Amino acid sequence: MNNEQDNKNTDLSTKVTHINGKWHCRILKNGVPYYESVAESREEIGPVFRALLRDIDKYYSAGDKFTSAARKRPNHKHNNKVKWPGEQ
Repeated sequence: MNNEQDNKNTDLSTKVTHINGKWHCRILKNGVPYYESVAESREEIGPVFRALLRDIDKYYSAGDKFTSAARKRPNHKHNNKVKWPGEQ
């Protein structure tokens, strides 16, 4: 099985965990942590997941419906920009 077929046959899911006042956003691949980031507030959870899913779609599994959907609506009213550390 080539890498492209392998990526299309995987099960991606999301999980959020509140640890020490921060929201840990994880992408799970077949139930195993695959990609992770941290949101400072609940309002940033959605934008953080969209950024993670866009990265996965761009670099790892182009063509996957779950990840490519995160790239289709960049100007949607709920797609706020993630404020990375050091930004205002």
